[in-house]
Amino acid sequence: MTHPSRLPRWLGWALVLITFAAWLPAAWQGFILYDDPEYISQNRIVQAGLTAPGIRWAFGSFHGSLWIPLTWLSHMLDCEWFGADPAASHLVNALLHALNAFLLFRLLLGWTLSPWASTAAAALWAWHPLRVESVAWAAERKDVLSGLFLLLTLLAYDRFVRERAVARAGGAAPGRPWYLLALFCCACGLMSKPALVTLPFGLLLLDYWPWGRWEKARVGRLVLEKVPFLALSVVASLITTWAARDEAVGAAHYGLPDRVANALAGWLAYAGKILVPWNLALIYPLPARPPWGEAAGGLGVLVLLCGFAWAGRKRRPWWLVGVLWFFGTLVPTSGLVQVGTQAFADRFTYLPFLGLAFGAAAEGAAWARRPGGPGRAVAAGAGVLLAALLGLAERQLRYWDSDEALFGHALAVNPANPAAHANLGVALERAGHPAEARRHYEQAISLMPNLAQIHNNLARLDEQAGQTNEALGEFDQALKYRPRDPVIRLNHGSLLLRLGRGAEAMTEFTEAARLAPADPRPLCQLGKAALRQGRHAEAAAWFQRALGLDPGDLASLVFLARLRATDSDAALRDGAAALRLAVRAYDLTGGGQPAVLEVLAVALAETGRFGEAQVMMSKAADQANAVGDTGAAARLRREAEVVGGRRPFRSGADGEVRGEE
Repeated sequence: MTHPSRLPRWLGWALVLITFAAWLPAAWQGFILYDDPEYISQNRIVQAGLTAPGIRWAFGSFHGSLWIPLTWLSHMLDCEWFGADPAASHLVNALLHALNAFLLFRLLLGWTLSPWASTAAAALWAWHPLRVESVAWAAERKDVLSGLFLLLTLLAYDRFVRERAVARAGGAAPGRPWYLLALFCCACGLMSKPALVTLPFGLLLLDYWPWGRWEKARVGRLVLEKVPFLALSVVASLITTWAARDEAVGAAHYGLPDRVANALAGWLAYAGKILVPWNLALIYPLPARPPWGEAAGGLGVLVLLCGFAWAGRKRRPWWLVGVLWFFGTLVPTSGLVQVGTQAFADRFTYLPFLGLAFGAAAEGAAWARRPGGPGRAVAAGAGVLLAALLGLAERQLRYWDSDEALFGHALAVNPANPAAHANLGVALERAGHPAEARRHYEQAISLMPNLAQIHNNLARLDEQAGQTNEALGEFDQALKYRPRDPVIRLNHGSLLLRLGRGAEAMTEFTEAARLAPADPRPLCQLGKAALRQGRHAEAAAWFQRALGLDPGDLASLVFLARLRATDSDAALRDGAAALRLAVRAYDLTGGGQPAVLEVLAVALAETGRFGEAQVMMSKAADQANAVGDTGAAARLRREAEVVGGRRPFRSGADGEVRGEE
């Protein structure tokens, strides 16, 4: 039999292990299409690991329309230690969530002195299927990280309150270090996700229960105590408003009455998903019309729960605190200030649900103190409920195995979901099903015409099909809705360049470079455009600038190496420099790309190493043939013959490489 003094330790460990094990399957899931590329899988700065430029970028960037420097640093640390491995990102999320479950357990244990009730309430929070989105989604590191700092803030503030109580009783512990620690953790939480802006008001609620300070001190003193926390929240709110200005403008058509209706409807939806966690989806789109019926239901839920909590505040003050915490912490993400196109989201409940855990723990502890305890039936019922929630969470987690499963499920929940159609279209396009992808893109556009990225994707499909006029029209639509998107500018410029409209293409590439100054791709494209126009010295300068941003930019390495090895202008040729660039490209690809082997061959030829050059050119021909590119294979074999004649290569004004006569 477990000794009573050891019971909390064993229960805490069990909670951590079960929570971590429940989310362990996420380690076998990859990154998804939604936000993960922007945050990790295609973010060059994050993938570089923890670097001085990366740290400056993290604190100075509003990337993703948020200011979340600590979240960026955590992703950089993942890449520093493990590379851009999705398994590592998922495992770190799972570990942080398990740690949060333990911290919540310790917090509740201090408030209720009931190990079993605290364990059950922490498990209710940690195992509920609504947690899946926050933990299984790599880009939602900001949820679990901000949750960590929030719980650390509460634990530190709890210690501060206890030491202040000792000081008032004649002790010598002022508690100031714990107050400063709480303030520091609050600042870290806000730098992880600005959802903590309501924390000063949450602390005032906790002053009512469990700390019971409203009766022992003037409320004014308690409010004054929260002023530094409020100052942090105000600063974070102002920064967030500025960072999200473009996203907010995108939803400006949703007026204040519409946003109020949507917020109330969201509260009704959350209540339903807490009680019956079924048909959960990654994306719940904004309705085309204000959901007045659901809004009335949400208002009813709000009034009913708050009224119930207020009526029982003397006997059960924890429910008043828990209910107000839940609804209050939902306000920043409720849509009253609409950012993005979601009506509500499962991940938005990560911090608000803590209020329900507070109430559940205190209620369970109150039942346990009754004569005879809560009874076996109640304990068994709680166990069955937690097991059922864990099973539903595991079921929901399986939808994250692939983009097709995730967004297909979102469409099964709501077929009129433009974001789900758009992302499923991208997944199908990547899987080699362009016709099915187009069908979902067009469905997304029919539901929401201002989806700039989907107009961009349709333009690319039209371009691949040879429908250049249609592609240009789609790019016009994309830029109409999102003129400051560097990727759309880049893609539009690439099509213009292919059509021979070099001056217009360079205008687009220049604008893309201005909008994304850390991205080497626009500079590389400017180099290609200059090369097409016979301005080789200018092209070399653009490629060099691109490599200054990213020494591993493969396209710039290949183009600059080719130019240095083959240019007809002797002033631009530099065989040794070309070979260094080509070797770097070879090392980056492991020699697995025909174009890289080809440029290495021409660089070797320029330095007089014709035998090695012929071998490399033959390997390039074999690789091209292996992937079915017979035309390139034949050309490369002809070039191998040129090398066999101990002749270097030269490019003309058009940039084409030919064997020297």
